[in-house]
Amino acid sequence: PTEGSVSGIVWTKGDQLGVFDQTGTSQTLYTKDGDEEEAKAKFQPSTDSDIKPYRAYYPYSEDNNGRPWTSLLGNLPAVQPADGTLSGDYKVGQANGGTSGNGYEFVFTHLFSLCRITLNASGTALNGDKLKSIDISVTRGKESVPICGDFTFNLRTLAVTPGTGTKVRNRISLTWDKHPTLTEGKTITSYISLFPN
Repeated sequence: PTEGSVSGIVWTKGDQLGVFDQTGTSQTLYTKDGDEEEAKAKFQPSTDSDIKPYRAYYPYSEDNNGRPWTSLLGNLPAVQPADGTLSGDYKVGQANGGTSGNGYEFVFTHLFSLCRITLNASGTALNGDKLKSIDISVTRGKESVPICGDFTFNLRTLAVTPGTGTKVRNRISLTWDKHPTLTEGKTITSYISLFPN
């Protein structure tokens, strides 16, 4: 959720984390406990593990099994729904110590930029039209700037490296399933995730 210019984290049923210890050599899958949405949630490991959690990322991916934490794989989608949930909402977390019996607490931050899209068609020719999608692209001068697609990230340093060639794009389509009507005096707000350029 967002409040003003601040973006918060809400964990939902089925959310999964990839968790590494301080060696960074293998990940353990952790899954959220309970069905309710929570700003602070408890996660349980998929197997009995005696590792001391150090860094974590969301969303978990099996593609990262066996990969070192310095070159994890991810994909920020080129088509993102405007239904209130973020696509490609990668988060990275640092263990903030732990107390006996209570496990470990992680402090998470968003890996990518969050762009708020605010639309108001009042007084324009679009007033009364149905909203299906918006395409957003980024250029720097005449050069296309990659904002989505495949990437690698380093969980130790939090550095992100976009893929190359056709694996990255400079355009994201934000899509609406229910096609809201652009109505006089009504503002429509939605959000996208994009590479932090």
